Amino acid sequence: MSFSKVILSSNEDQHYIEFWPWVANAWHRLFGVPVHLAFLTERAEDDDYVQYLRAFGKVDLFRPVAGVPESSLSC
Repeated sequence: MSFSKVILSSNEDQHYIEFWPWVANAWHRLFGVPVHLAFLTERAEDDDYVQYLRAFGKVDLFRPVAGVPESSLSC
């Protein structure tokens, strides 16, 4: 199997986002591919936490959608 990148998603739930550094590093080290995070958040692009997450891979921010459960948006 061959792929050029891995795209993962998470919201700010600490049960999931806290694993981003380890998971991103594992994908990169084991398979040598860039890792991207689709991050469901209200944070701004220049937020310190967003900058921290970007140390481990590309992070794109997505806003929650009113009336749609976050669990449906970040999977």
